[in-house]
Amino acid sequence: MFSKLFKKAVVYPLVAVLLLIFLHYINLLSPVENFVIKLANPVASTFYAWGQGINNSLNTDNDKKNLVQENQELKGKVNQLLAEKSELEAVKQENEKLRKYLDFFKDKDFNKVFSEVVSTTLNLDSGESKKSILINQGAGDGIELGAIVVNSEGVVAGKVSEVKKGCAKVQLLTSKECKLAATVQNENRVMGVAKGEMGLTVTMEFVPQIENIQVGDMVVTSGLEKNIPPGLIIGRVTKVDKQSNKVWQNVNIEPLVDLDELRVVAVVMEEQKEDRN
Repeated sequence: MFSKLFKKAVVYPLVAVLLLIFLHYINLLSPVENFVIKLANPVASTFYAWGQGINNSLNTDNDKKNLVQENQELKGKVNQLLAEKSELEAVKQENEKLRKYLDFFKDKDFNKVFSEVVSTTLNLDSGESKKSILINQGAGDGIELGAIVVNSEGVVAGKVSEVKKGCAKVQLLTSKECKLAATVQNENRVMGVAKGEMGLTVTMEFVPQIENIQVGDMVVTSGLEKNIPPGLIIGRVTKVDKQSNKVWQNVNIEPLVDLDELRVVAVVMEEQKEDRN
């Protein structure tokens, strides 16, 4: 019984396989094999295409991940370069301002202190958008109350109103609390007091009606105040208001300094006096 089962399970299939191999080598199975291959080709092509699609999809996902990572790295490098460029540009601008200061003071024998602007004071209650600035030099650096403050071109920016050991407060030129003895650079050298108006412009007060002032005339410091040298530019006349029933005429002055761009300033005192001894 066992012998019969063994023949059926092992011997017969083995004989069949050997027979098929023999028939294959003598080419008797070629028509059948060709027929089977034709039937299997579409299925094989489908499985191959499906496999290729999966492989391409995996490769595409890997490529996308690599591109995302490279893109992030490049963005990081670009941001770093932009930051370095900004720092270099800031240093360049500061150096340029200092160079302008040096050019301005080159032929002038002024006592001066260079200082950085560290903060701005707003005064919205009084209608002034910007009233004063705080600088990082003070009494310990030789700055005195009432000293004039100029920008890198030597144009008046304001006046020192408060001094402490390591800092000072500067009332900006357009603040109503900033008053300067001024002179119009015309034939008669008309004098008056320049005073800020609402944080926007400057008005020259106490100018007699009989004086002839023209739009475009330059206004400078008169030198009548202690520690303020004459000839520092305040601004340009933009409007003259004469009224016959008043003693004084009003003169509007346009400041020639950009108060929003102040980063480094110079505090200027009187010209140094020569030693006569």
